[in-house]
Amino acid sequence: MYAFAPLSLAALRGQDPEQERPYRLRQSKVLAPLSFIGANLIFYWAGWDTDWRLLVAVVLGFLLAGITYVTRPASERPAHDLTHGWWVFPWLAGMGAISYVGQFSGGRKLLPFWFDLLTVAGFSGIIYAVALKSKLSPEQARRYIAAADQGTRHHA
Repeated sequence: MYAFAPLSLAALRGQDPEQERPYRLRQSKVLAPLSFIGANLIFYWAGWDTDWRLLVAVVLGFLLAGITYVTRPASERPAHDLTHGWWVFPWLAGMGAISYVGQFSGGRKLLPFWFDLLTVAGFSGIIYAVALKSKLSPEQARRYIAAADQGTRHHA
């Protein structure tokens, strides 16, 4: 959650910059990528003993979501546009690999201290840029936002 929030902020600012917002984070162009790096450092500092369990849980969640999707009748399946979220898989794999060779709690200690933190920060910066590059187009984002607003009003 901590990693997706700054990406969501940056993506939505780019997709719908004129949207009225009750609160605007100043300097979000600097704070959002730093927050993404911070979230990845938290994951890394948790150590391999914790991280592998989290990654297994995420993989199981993806598998259950996939099973649920394919076992539903086609008419009940929600539309998925996975082309914009592909970066999640190399991100999770990369963070898992860094944690595995890292310094903390069960890591193999193959990355020297400080170099490991720079590796997390550099990798995070690359993933952040790739994620923003692959975001929805402004038009598609507005359609999804409008559909969500319509559903909220319909159920209220």
